[in-house]
Amino acid sequence: RYLTKMKAKIRADKNFLKIAGYYLSEGSTDRGFYTSISFNSDEKEYIDDTKNLFKQVFGIKKFYEPEHKQNHGISVVVSSAEISRIFEHFGKGSANKAIPEWMMIESTEKQSELIKALYFGDGNYGNKKYRNGTKETFRINTTSKKLAKQAREILLRLKIASSINVQKRKAPRKTMYVIVVGGEYLKKFGEIVGVDIKTTMNNKKRATMFFIDE
Repeated sequence: RYLTKMKAKIRADKNFLKIAGYYLSEGSTDRGFYTSISFNSDEKEYIDDTKNLFKQVFGIKKFYEPEHKQNHGISVVVSSAEISRIFEHFGKGSANKAIPEWMMIESTEKQSELIKALYFGDGNYGNKKYRNGTKETFRINTTSKKLAKQAREILLRLKIASSINVQKRKAPRKTMYVIVVGGEYLKKFGEIVGVDIKTTMNNKKRATMFFIDE
């Protein structure tokens, strides 16, 4: 009964949107009490960043860090019914993750932090050479169709055009939705996630299939 009436006030600042991005990409709640965000064991920078955000946003100082030897992972786990309830608003189960509507109209400065954490949690940068040239892309992966579409909308607010590739996978694996940024928008996305991208390729302006007007 107490849990159903629980309320908590959280400052909706850049730190909260960033930890929300980590949760949307790699987080889960368990038994209404535990919140965990998981990373590869060599992603120490993101593990430390997550712990720091839990401290700044929620005042949490105690963490559990179980190791998952089979998949070389580490989880940052906090024990709090209030925090668990907050993150349940972002969806339970990877395919059901979604950004709350109020976050969709937040400032672009804050939304950049959410996109950054989504990328750090479940994204990658690819630079592959093929016979007919080089293909360079940023990708963010999710099994949530709604989250993929929402991330694309936020990127448009950040003046970055992107596409969504759908990868059907054999059951029990879920369909993967991949947000792809390429062409001239690589530079702007790179500035958000801290990857230096050249404005030109082979001394030419980067080609793109999109144009954003007013």
